[in-house]
Order: sequence, then structure tokens, then C-alpha cells
Amino acid sequence: VGHYLGEAALRESPNLPYAQVILGRVALLQGLREGLGTDQDFDTARRYFEAARAQRPNRVDFLRWPLLLRLERLRLAPTWNESAYRGLMRDLSMFKNTLIANRGEVAVRIARALHDLGCASVAVFAQDDAGALHTRLADASVALDATGPAAYLDGAALIAIARAQGCDAVHPGYGFLSENAAFARACTDAGLVFIGPTPEQLALFGDKARARGLAADCGVPLMPGLN
Repeated sequence: VGHYLGEAALRESPNLPYAQVILGRVALLQGLREGLGTDQDFDTARRYFEAARAQRPNRVDFLRWPLLLRLERLRLAPTWNESAYRGLMRDLSMFKNTLIANRGEVAVRIARALHDLGCASVAVFAQDDAGALHTRLADASVALDATGPAAYLDGAALIAIARAQGCDAVHPGYGFLSENAAFARACTDAGLVFIGPTPEQLALFGDKARARGLAADCGVPLMPGLN
């Protein structure tokens, strides 16, 4: 079905890169489903991926496709090598080291996801969270100089830890500082990627009146109310 849709899209718009993405992925998945990726499968996938990348050279995911192909070849190779696989995953990761600015289940899930992506992680913990699971799952853990929820609301301390640990990104999880526009802007000013909405988006949608005004300007149906 994917191959049919991709071919149809190419006929309608030959320069549509996402149609080529569909075809490339279908070719790759076909090889995986058969149990071994043939040279023909990978060559077909590479041809579509590179054609799409040529049209949109600034797209990060387009630039990662050759690495994805190498990764699948490695995964299907008779001589499986876990360290080589992890090395390629690190190449594919957008970030090399990420601070997890949260605790509990959300921090556990982020740490596991970063591990699967080959990205190193740094956990932080309040003094009363020293035994929490997320501190053991991350590659490094740093104590905060406070207890309870307040420890995770000290944006300046979190950014200082991220910089000291050589992080290039901060994942806020949910709650705490995840919707704080000032914290997102401070991360950007410190040279860190805030994994979430932009500061401008957070500021806009954190103001219900402005958000409602934007929705009205965009023609979104609104419930009657006070403006």
C-alpha cells in the first residue's frame, strides 16, 4: 500500500520529497520483512532518500538517512556487533548529552529513550530523591542543593549543571519548568537546546487571552465567552 501511494504521489508531483521518503522506507522494510536486506533493497532506499535530500538539503532527518541505511545493514549483518550498533546510534542522535530536568516516571522514560537513541543522559535529584530509579538509569547523576519539588524549579542551577556536565540539550519532561518560557529562553541563551516548544510559543499559549485571540485570528471556532 505504501509503495502504491508513493508511486501515485510521484506521478502527481514528481518533486515531492515525502513521496520519495515513502518509497525509500517501503524498500527498506521489504528487505527487513524478508529477513535480510538485499543490496537491491538498500540501493533502492538510498536512491529515494538521496533524491529527497537533494531537494531539501537543510532537513536534519534527510541528512541522517545514509546513517540509517548503514544502521540497518549492521543490524542485519551475520556478525552482529553491539558496540558498533551503539556507535552508529550515537551518530544518528541529534544530541550527544542531555540533561533530564525532572524526576520520577517521566525522567525514567526519558533516560531509557535517550539510551535507545545512543545519547548520553544526566539526571538531577533532590536530596530526598537520591535513591530514585532515574538516578540509576542515567549515565550520570548530580545532586541538587534542595529538597522536594522546589529543587526542580531552580532553572539557574539546572542550566549550570547542564553546562558543567557538557550537555548540549535539556529535556524538561512535563510539569515543573516544562512550560516556563523564561527557562526555555535561558537555556537558549546558555547555548543549550530546550527540547520542547520555543520560548515564544510558551509565552503565547501560556496567556489564555492571547491564545484565544490567535485562535480567532486563525478562524478556529470558539465557544462564546468574554474577550
